[in-house]
Parts: sequence; C-alpha cells; structure tokens
Amino acid sequence: MYLLSCWCLLFPYLSNCGNSERIITHNEELLKTVTHEQDFNGKKIKTWVYKATESQSHNDLKMCYDDTHHLAYVFSSRIYTNRTHLSLYMIELQNHNISLLLHGDNTHTGMLKHVICKSGVLIHVYHGDIGIWSRFHDDRNMFFDHVGTVEEVLMSDYNPDDLALLTEDNKVRHVINCSYITWINQKKNG
Repeated sequence: MYLLSCWCLLFPYLSNCGNSERIITHNEELLKTVTHEQDFNGKKIKTWVYKATESQSHNDLKMCYDDTHHLAYVFSSRIYTNRTHLSLYMIELQNHNISLLLHGDNTHTGMLKHVICKSGVLIHVYHGDIGIWSRFHDDRNMFFDHVGTVEEVLMSDYNPDDLALLTEDNKVRHVINCSYITWINQKKNG
C-alpha cells in the first residue's frame, strides 16, 4: 500500500519531467559570443557578450538572479496577434555556460506574472497560463504542472524547499516541498 501511495504522489512529477536543458554556449547557430578584455585602473577586466539568435526579435526581456548557485535566468518574449514567441535561458556565471531551457510559440501572453529564483529553485508563472513551471538546479529538469490559475507564489525565507501557491479561488491550494517534489492538494472545506 505504501508503494502505491508513493507512486500516486510521484506519477504527475515523473510524467511531466524531462531533461529540458540544452547547453548552447558553443552552438554558433543559437548563440553568438564575443569576449572583450580591457585594462581598467591597472586591472584586466574580461567581459562576455552573448547574442541569442533565437531571441533577436524579442522586445520584452526580464532577468532573475539566484545568488546561491550564481545563476542568471533571462526570459525573453515577443507578442504577436494570436501567439507569443518566448525563450528562457540560464547562464551559469561561474563557468559561463548558457543553456536554453524553454523555447517556442504559445497561445498565452508570455508575460511573466510571478518569478522566484533562489536556492537552486526556479518557479515561474505566465499570465494566462493555467499552471506553474518549476526547475530544480540539482536534477537539471524543468516541468510544468496544471494547478490552475496561480495568483501568488511564496517561498519560505527559512527553508527554501518550502513553497506555497495561492490559486484563483484565493485559497492556499497547493504546497510543494522541493526536497520530496510532491504536490499536496488541500481539501476544499479545510
């Protein structure tokens, strides 16, 4: 019985996961990299300029920084009449690797509604989307979970593994503990 319970809790996670990370640092079709080196006050400063060819026409850019793992996430999008073209990149600042995490056309607006990136966890929600995107840096997987329209996302300041979601009915409906990666639905009357 215990194994069946564990399987029921983990099945949505296992069915939604996928190794979605594509390192594109050295793929010149997807990323143009220019390195500059200059002297400033007697010190050599080296900078990297990245030009993501997949996002050249995007006019909306947002960033989020995870200072625990030294990761920068770059969200880019462009809204067309009936679709949105969007991309999500992850930059590992310590080794200068860039990965393309999400890319494609969607029917929702592509505008970010909520973003949390800290302690190796990336949680983001797009306006008009009926779920939440999650990525855990340790296992390098990203997944989408249909939890309904998300109004608010909170992460504990004391334990970064604890997250809470407030859905459109203004009740805390879902709680996730990232160390176990299981969604728990609260009862409607509780």
